Amino acid sequence: MRLDFDVRSVQRNIDELPRIARKVTASTLNKVGRKANTAARKFITSNFNIKSRSLKLGNLVSLRRADARKPNPTFTIFIRKKARGLMKYGAKRLNRGVSVRVTKARKKIGSAFISSWRKGGIQQQQFVFIRDKALGTVTRTSRSGGTYEDTKRKALFGPSVAQLYNSRKVRVIINKAIVDNYQPVFDADFKKRLDKRKK
Repeated sequence: MRLDFDVRSVQRNIDELPRIARKVTASTLNKVGRKANTAARKFITSNFNIKSRSLKLGNLVSLRRADARKPNPTFTIFIRKKARGLMKYGAKRLNRGVSVRVTKARKKIGSAFISSWRKGGIQQQQFVFIRDKALGTVTRTSRSGGTYEDTKRKALFGPSVAQLYNSRKVRVIINKAIVDNYQPVFDADFKKRLDKRKK
């Protein structure tokens, strides 16, 4: 019985392993990164009063793919920091105060009111404010032309998209998606690429 074995073909496969592994790593990072972002988006939209379109890629959220040509390929989720006023959380005027729905339950802020930054009423963008004595007072002009002192106001904001992505709960969701998916995706892609080289 004679068994011939061409070691040159094996050596070529061994030499190719680092390059294949780097490509598979980048590919896996991109696939798993998208899965992690999807899991984070689903958690946020399920638990907070935020529409899916607010988390649409290209708006506040963008993804940077891992590049296999780099020594340490990295997949990155970029979140643009942008304040999110309570009007975006369904703020409604009440007889006294304002109600908002940041999470599932609607809550009342008794001392709050809805107004614009400048005169113009509903013609301008509306915000939820409270009077804050710590900010001091401001001199205002009444409709009759007189002046009076008024407590300065402060706009109220809910959690921004960046804050939600960076919260402990969302980080747990992202980490779970990575742990659950990385190795299976890597192994399947690595095997697929090796099988192609053998053909």
